[in-house]
Amino acid sequence: MAQELKSLVDEAKSKASLSKKKDSPIPIVRPKGELADLLSVSYPKTRISDMVLKDSM
Repeated sequence: MAQELKSLVDEAKSKASLSKKKDSPIPIVRPKGELADLLSVSYPKTRISDMVLKDSM
């Protein structure tokens, strides 16, 4: 009985970890796989606080 319960818990944990991996977002900072060939990511040099906009905006 205890062994069966342990195996059920282990199975539930493995299913939960698989579903987390599937649904988690892909970090764009370090793309992997096909995204690494398609994307080039960098941080902007100009910050919003450095920009000056017209008063009408």
